[in-house]
Amino acid sequence: MNYRENLISLLEQVKEKGLQNQVAPHILEQNELTEAEIINFRILVPLIGTFNAGKSTLLNTFLQRDVLPTDFLPETAIAAELRYGTHEHIVGFKKNGEMESFELESIKSITSKDFSHIHVYLRSDALQELNNIVLVDMPGIDSALQEHNNAILSYIRNGVYYLVLTESEYGLKDSVLDFLKELNVYEMDCSILISKSDQKLPSDLESIIKLAAQTAENLAGYTIDVGHVSAKTGNIDSFHHTLASLNQPELLVKHLEPKALEAVDRVYRDLQIRYKHHTLDIAEIEEKIKRFERSLIHLENEVEAESRNIAQTFGYQTVTEIQDDVRLALMDNLETLTRSVKGGAEPFKKTLNQILRPVLVHSIESRVSAVLSNSYEKINRKNIEIEELLELSSFEQSEGHYLEKFVDTISNPAFRAMIGGVAILTAIVAPWLEVLLFFAPDIIKLFMNQEKRIREHLEANVIPEILEKLQPEIIRSLEEVNQQFMQQMQSDLAQRQTDVKASLEQAKQDKWEAKENDDQFLNNLKETIEELEVIRNQIVEKRNILVHMG
Repeated sequence: MNYRENLISLLEQVKEKGLQNQVAPHILEQNELTEAEIINFRILVPLIGTFNAGKSTLLNTFLQRDVLPTDFLPETAIAAELRYGTHEHIVGFKKNGEMESFELESIKSITSKDFSHIHVYLRSDALQELNNIVLVDMPGIDSALQEHNNAILSYIRNGVYYLVLTESEYGLKDSVLDFLKELNVYEMDCSILISKSDQKLPSDLESIIKLAAQTAENLAGYTIDVGHVSAKTGNIDSFHHTLASLNQPELLVKHLEPKALEAVDRVYRDLQIRYKHHTLDIAEIEEKIKRFERSLIHLENEVEAESRNIAQTFGYQTVTEIQDDVRLALMDNLETLTRSVKGGAEPFKKTLNQILRPVLVHSIESRVSAVLSNSYEKINRKNIEIEELLELSSFEQSEGHYLEKFVDTISNPAFRAMIGGVAILTAIVAPWLEVLLFFAPDIIKLFMNQEKRIREHLEANVIPEILEKLQPEIIRSLEEVNQQFMQQMQSDLAQRQTDVKASLEQAKQDKWEAKENDDQFLNNLKETIEELEVIRNQIVEKRNILVHMG
């Protein structure tokens, strides 16, 4: 039994114990959704490179059949996730969240103009053997900027490992080097594959690989694996090696263990609250419910106050910090911008995009996440205080258990899940870049041809104008983020409160049903609680064993 199957088996035991002990249906439904997430989770490995680097051809060679079009235009290319399925078809995902199914033969008609990405389901032994990995055929680095930005921003946090392809004829082109720098900003791992290696003599290929490895290491500060492939000769050993070397156990544990533990804790909390309150009479439990509901009014006021605090911080401090980050990045790259201007609007747009995309991503994740994390911690601490005051904490060592959730809150799985729900990167960075790129031709149209005058104009006029165009977009986007974050926060708190109230209501029902067998009922509850503790420990033990083996 593999790790995923083991987690599902343990959660099925939790479900059975929940049903036997009349745990609220909505809690069990939440766990069913968690099980589905665990079953469906896959490690996304995007393949990226310049247009015509051979990404689709490599994947077709891997699949041993021609499925992916190799004649897409850069402006129509779309991110395509390759997934195993017995029924071959395509699912297109629109930008508004809607889905549409297609026959496999329709793949050429599905473009980034209408869809954000597609899932291509294939009856392929090669894909089935990958098991936990989903390969993603990405638009080329030189694709239309808007579509490429959307694809990049969608996968830089969902993808876990990038494969960067570059042609043997050109080695590490400037656009590839720029993307490697960007991955370094995102702190994402990658490997490099030199494609079309059959076009070079073995000695020349060896020199190309050595140079690429040294250049990449100088850029990243650590060793990056460099291999070579040739779809023409069918030599894709380096591709197979890279996939085989991924630390799947560690990645699976990182994404799946928190979900499994939370599913156990939902049922555990319910039984603990009912166990603690079984010694009270029904009137006392009802009074506890009323006190809990009154306390929630104060929590709602706390949420509203935090929303105002976020708005105040976003309104001046965060806007200024983001603008400063942008200004500094543009000033540091004045020479590069100056050279790009000579080529006209398109080179300038691409250069501006390459400079600002990683800067905006890093700035948003550090500045915005820090503010939201602070509010997340405050509100959750207030909620915990209410539960502890009313003796509703479900863990005996409640302080230690809950406080550990707020150590390094920004990397906390629950907080990261909430940020993912708000979709900060795609909701903010992509629209900002779109606005800037739209105005880019107007920004540079009055440039002189002398390089000195171009640099002066960039510093004195263009950078201030970029910041001016960006400011209202920052303000508008941060207002939307605050609103979405608070809605998500309120939804999560409401779910938590619904769980507690359901447990208290069931505690009342327990009193009616266990009148003459109180001792036996309490013993059964206690035994089940202890069994859940064992299951929780088993999940942690499986993690330790798996990571050690991995």
